[in-house]
Amino acid sequence: MAGRVLIELPSFDKGGLQKVVLDVAIGLKKHGYEPLIVTCGPLGSLAREAQAAGVEVRRLPADRVHEAYPALIEEFRPTVAQAHFSDAGYPYLAARGVPIICFIHNVYAFLPEEARAAFRAGDHYVSKYIAVSRKAAEYAQASLGIAPEKVVVVANGLDFSKYPLDRQGTLTRAQLGIGEGDYVFLNPASYNLHKGHYLMAAAMKRVLAVRQDVRVLCVGNEIFAPHVEQLKTYLKREGLDRHILMPGYFEDIADPMGVSDAFLLPSFIEGWSIAMNEAMHYAKPMILTDTGGAGEVIEKDDIGILLPTEYPDFLRLDSAELDRLAYAPQDYRLAQPLADAMLRFAAERDQWRQAGLRGRAKLHERHSFESVLTRYREIMDELAAAPPAPAPPPPAPPSLAARARGRLRRLIHDARYRYKPALAFWLGNHFFMNWMPYRVRHAYLRRFCNVRIGTDSSICSGCFVTGYGIQIGSNTVINRFCYLDGRVPLRIGNNVNVSHYTLIQTLTHDPQNPDFVCIEGPVEIGDHAWIGARAIISPGVKIGEGAVVGAGAVVTRDVAPYVIVAGNPARPIRERTRDLRYRTKYFPLFDTDIQ
Repeated sequence: MAGRVLIELPSFDKGGLQKVVLDVAIGLKKHGYEPLIVTCGPLGSLAREAQAAGVEVRRLPADRVHEAYPALIEEFRPTVAQAHFSDAGYPYLAARGVPIICFIHNVYAFLPEEARAAFRAGDHYVSKYIAVSRKAAEYAQASLGIAPEKVVVVANGLDFSKYPLDRQGTLTRAQLGIGEGDYVFLNPASYNLHKGHYLMAAAMKRVLAVRQDVRVLCVGNEIFAPHVEQLKTYLKREGLDRHILMPGYFEDIADPMGVSDAFLLPSFIEGWSIAMNEAMHYAKPMILTDTGGAGEVIEKDDIGILLPTEYPDFLRLDSAELDRLAYAPQDYRLAQPLADAMLRFAAERDQWRQAGLRGRAKLHERHSFESVLTRYREIMDELAAAPPAPAPPPPAPPSLAARARGRLRRLIHDARYRYKPALAFWLGNHFFMNWMPYRVRHAYLRRFCNVRIGTDSSICSGCFVTGYGIQIGSNTVINRFCYLDGRVPLRIGNNVNVSHYTLIQTLTHDPQNPDFVCIEGPVEIGDHAWIGARAIISPGVKIGEGAVVGAGAVVTRDVAPYVIVAGNPARPIRERTRDLRYRTKYFPLFDTDIQ
């Protein structure tokens, strides 16, 4: 029984959850259903992939949901709805008798109490829950009060056709600075510190006391940039940055899988990791903590090593405990067992290689995406065929005390994540950048704005810095009144000269988009580059080593090494000599031009 399926999620760009939604939508379309993906958040690469496969994707304006959602339902007339971490359409769908299936992708311990209360409040709209693992179902029942009879457990599967095993990846170990004989663990997860990055660092310290040829390759997209910058600073300070590598996000997981020996995911919280499925498909032995579905795939160390969690009882886990474990280095009791497991893998390579092959066989036998999709279809068809339930009454308004607690939590959150960094940058830009000597100015920027400044580099007075992603090499000059946008990573190399009034931007807007959405892209400026006065560097641009950008140029595309560009838009005009030996050092007295 096919029908129209409305699928709602918070955003549709990248990540494991979004991959699940994409696979489900395409699979349903192949079976005769008409899926529509709806979000109030940003769209990206996965949205484009869905549209290329003939799946319609709609982005609703977040500030006009009460108008847009009813109109969308009236137009599309869904027979059933799926909700993935998003509940914007609950009241409008329920009012029209559309059954709602809520997917429990995770143990929802990361939710603050206000969000947990909202989850409970939305329960009366939901017809059925699909939990991706037994632990996720148990937590929803015990901690969130969901009735057991409303929950069905259906583990995530993998669409093997999307992961051809005969594909040769383009990534090499040499590109990452990894030796051919090193033992490499792949940690493919968002740079969300709930994944156990500081725990991996603590374990790596113990590993390096025994052997030096072990690496952890962490690939993923950033969730909250200040946390990621703090982690990178810690790894560098502890001398771990050559052993725990963080090269960023890879759209094709086959590339990092191809240069890795094993899979490592010591998360504090999971539902059912798609990355775990991918690792099994690529025959990687696994070291996992016993969260989410890990205990349902590793049985008696058959395809990997299953470690206990850092906390004693996952049913008592909450967001405060998760944040305490995730966001700062500490003495983890699991660090030594994790290090021991990593050392076992590195010492017994052939044994664990065979375990990886057994993992592939287990995945293909138990967790094919087609079998999972069949179960989804059965549940949807059953709900669509049932007589429509009466529309539930709206939930009672929260009490005065609950509203006060919610306001207090929002105030604390805003103070920590909005007002504190805003004040730090305000003081940096309006006081320290104008009134303090270089030594004090640089110390403040390093400590409170996370600006990484190399030896003998100078940021002159009047510059404006923003964002936690700025990295400046050694012997580099940022002259007066420049704008450095580090909201997305901005990397400036060694012996670079950036002249007066230069604007370097990593964020802009799409003028053709009706919602004026942001367009972001990291900027990288190579060693010995020279940026002329009043130049503008656009998001996503890479300026090669030794390149020159003429005064007033507007750079919208990459500039090749040792090429001089000028104009608006900037175009190549000649080559520059490659015989560059100078080292710049510029600390003029009192921010004048007198040295």
